[in-house]
Amino acid sequence: MIKRIISCAAALCMAFGAAAYLPESFSPQSGIMAQAEDVLSGICGENLTWVYDGNGTLTISGNGDMRYLGRGDSYNNFSYFKKNTFSDLDSVKVVNIEMGVTSICESAFEDCTSLTSITIPDSVISIGDDAFRNCTSLTSITIPDDVTSIGRGMFSKCTNLTSISIPSSVTSIGYCSFYECTNLTNITIPNSVKSIGDCAFENCTNLKSVTIHDGITEIGEKAFEMCMSLESITIPDSVTSIGNNAFDHCRKITNIDFPQSLIRIGDEAFCHCDNLESIIIPNNVTSIGDGAFSQCTSLTSVTIPNSVTSIGGQVFYETKWLKKQKKIIL
Repeated sequence: MIKRIISCAAALCMAFGAAAYLPESFSPQSGIMAQAEDVLSGICGENLTWVYDGNGTLTISGNGDMRYLGRGDSYNNFSYFKKNTFSDLDSVKVVNIEMGVTSICESAFEDCTSLTSITIPDSVISIGDDAFRNCTSLTSITIPDDVTSIGRGMFSKCTNLTSISIPSSVTSIGYCSFYECTNLTNITIPNSVKSIGDCAFENCTNLKSVTIHDGITEIGEKAFEMCMSLESITIPDSVTSIGNNAFDHCRKITNIDFPQSLIRIGDEAFCHCDNLESIIIPNNVTSIGDGAFSQCTSLTSVTIPNSVTSIGGQVFYETKWLKKQKKIIL
């Protein structure tokens, strides 16, 4: 009996002793293990690993794609993170992605509000939607030369982002990609880009200058809506369509040179452009949408060609030009 009691006691001591050496926390569902002194590590791809040093620096290394999977999902018996991959590491300030990583997954750094700097190697060719959404401390970023698209919401609500270089490999700028980047002051869009998505730069309230090179055919709905500091924009000859509300509430624009390639001007495309004084609609335009220039209170000169076959309602509502026409008719 005594031997049996001693044996049980020894077993309990061994069990509790082993527990004392377990990490502070471990989640097999997310592949995250807490180690000594707040050092964290885990897996973020079939051949990718990450290490957080506990002092604000996250390093991702290996070869291949970063995977996006939900909590508890697995791929080839590897466990991955929940959605918003690194958002739980809210103290991350610096991210170093090493050469060999080929993609950044969807929502990878979303809500990493302390992130100030990220190094992306040339091996990265794809960056997922919402990858840097709401990284409110990020001030600048360089996109590698082989990335072909800026996806949905990629830099949305990066409120301290002041500069970004878009490489000539990029062919599209997605929906809400720079939405509410309120400290972005200027942007140059290369001629490789064919389309600017809906709401792409909406509410970038300090954006002053936009240069769009030849190549773009369509400017999406609300693409620059509420860019209230925008003073100048160059629209290239390749553009055929300007979407609904594309420049709505761009109050500081005084002049717009429309390209001869333009065919359609959408509903309220330039509504509330308070300082716009004159417009010359190009000869190939066939359609001007509802309220396209309504509330442009300084507009005094308008030239409309015979090519226009469809004009919406209240296109020039509350403009000086319209009021003048009414007086002439009377």
